[in-house]
Amino acid sequence: MSKQILSAFLGFGLIGCSSVQGQLSDIVFMPNSASDQRAEDEISLEIAFSANAPAAKIDPDVAEEMVVEAYSLSGFSGVSASAKMAEIAISQIGKTLTQEAQRYTASYSSEASSDAFYFFDNPSGYSQIDEATRIRATSEIQFAGFKFTRWIKQGSKDERKRAMTICAIALPNTTDQFFQIIPISYQMTYSKAKLIGFNMLSPFGVDILNPWEIITDPLTGKGYDKIPSDTDLDLTMAVSFEYLHYTGENDELVTTAVSPNTFDVKGLKVTGKPYQGRFSAFNKFVADMNKEDDTGAGGYEFECNDETTPEQIADYRDKIMGLPLDNFPRMRLGSGAKIFPSSPRVMGDFGNGNFMIKVEVTEFDDYGKRIGEVSKAFDQNKSSLQQKLTDSLN
Repeated sequence: MSKQILSAFLGFGLIGCSSVQGQLSDIVFMPNSASDQRAEDEISLEIAFSANAPAAKIDPDVAEEMVVEAYSLSGFSGVSASAKMAEIAISQIGKTLTQEAQRYTASYSSEASSDAFYFFDNPSGYSQIDEATRIRATSEIQFAGFKFTRWIKQGSKDERKRAMTICAIALPNTTDQFFQIIPISYQMTYSKAKLIGFNMLSPFGVDILNPWEIITDPLTGKGYDKIPSDTDLDLTMAVSFEYLHYTGENDELVTTAVSPNTFDVKGLKVTGKPYQGRFSAFNKFVADMNKEDDTGAGGYEFECNDETTPEQIADYRDKIMGLPLDNFPRMRLGSGAKIFPSSPRVMGDFGNGNFMIKVEVTEFDDYGKRIGEVSKAFDQNKSSLQQKLTDSLN
């Protein structure tokens, strides 16, 4: 590494404040302007409830009106002076590189709860499969899906922008003992994870902090990479449940935890403008349904955006239920689903089912691994770099 580069990093390394270090690392590893949007974010999770109830045992005219309440819990996640100065600078540069690598991954989550997983206080027994059509048009599972959203604060405290949102449906199986969570579509505008916009230390795809690449890359015949400029990231969504109910002869109140299942999305575009996308299985489902529709009218598209309401998610769930169970596109839609056990009724056959749902999203970009490699290489050569910096300061 040249004296000029080490000298340029000296001021960068001597500053110990992590926030200032982050700002300075952004000068070297310039971020995509729509990424690394972390300040004062707010996470919301809205539960969707179906209105398509099967026939009830009780007379609806005398039935007590059921009030559905969903509570959203928002998450707002004897040495010379020259040698000593070189030691501090090299140490801080190493810490900054480590912190920089971590910025390419970000997680956030939210929880919501309700006491109305089912429509009725006790099973009606009327949500049956029509043997002729192979359609199960109704279910006693009222929980129909969710909308998960991250907001970011911009400007005054009263201003906020939607950074990303995901919509998913909860589709009952052939019985109400199990149900499927099927994520369908999303909208991405700003990411919490950092994406590289331009890397001053790698203007031709060669890390200046790894000068040996200047020699090895041409020898391998690979040449130099393009200037790094990243506008997409990968995402994992984990969904889990907790159920509250009574069990045993003594009616002991217990909590049953359902371990999270995960869903993956590759290549979400992050540009600062709303980018609409679909989960892979759902995208194939829409294409299959459009092929089956001879009129070309389609009708099974579903975009998750700022205007999407929980009621629309529930209506779409019920529309999917109107398809035969042996409909090929519907069956293939299940390839993108994860199965969960249904909430126990509060006491035996009675109760509408108490549940809490948690959704956690993790954004990540592989460039963070590259920064990690640079950080590791820097640590391995720290002694020699420190000596060179000491010499340059004398």
